[in-house]
Amino acid sequence: MKKYKISKIGENTDNELASMSKFGNTQKYFEGYSKTPPTIGERFILRDSLGSTVINTSPVVKVEENSFKTVYSVYSIQEIK
Repeated sequence: MKKYKISKIGENTDNELASMSKFGNTQKYFEGYSKTPPTIGERFILRDSLGSTVINTSPVVKVEENSFKTVYSVYSIQEIK
């Protein structure tokens, strides 16, 4: 599993209900482990070292080099080595 750090950097402006999603705003960033990088059509889930969920995003709709967009939010992402 790879370790990632993600930060919410905005709302998905294509979704008029995006402002309803607040969890990504509860912390400056989220850090944890994932078996796979963000994948279109799937939720991006980060887990801590014990396997507990740190964040479980809405389904991913777009992936770029250093960011990804979910149904509700836009996140920056970096792999931690």
